Amino acid sequence: AEECSELLQLRRQVKELNDKLGKKDVFHRHLAAQNLALQNEVSKLNRELSLSKQKIQSLNDHVIFLRHVTAPTPDAGALDASLALLRGHELERSRAKEFMLQEQNDLYLQQKRQLEHELEYAKLKAKSVDEKG
Repeated sequence: AEECSELLQLRRQVKELNDKLGKKDVFHRHLAAQNLALQNEVSKLNRELSLSKQKIQSLNDHVIFLRHVTAPTPDAGALDASLALLRGHELERSRAKEFMLQEQNDLYLQQKRQLEHELEYAKLKAKSVDEKG
């Protein structure tokens, strides 16, 4: 009788645990579905944000264009001065680029000479091996 009572109690405990497990499973599925819905919402908001940023950029570009179009025309002296400044800047950039290219060229020449020396050394080594063999 006591064993029967223990068995009934164990069966009740198993049933309770199964019920809890079922509730947890339902809750877990509910959370997974809610998580997916929130992720979709975030994706939607990110797309809307991206579109809004594009619209803002487009408006900014338009404002810049309008400012440029409606800006007062500079007098000839100011225009000449700014063109001279621009030419000076371009000349400086060209010289810097020329200097950089010259340095690069010097480096390539140095590497070429090094490779030529290595080739000559390899030829001499091969010749001495041929003479010995």
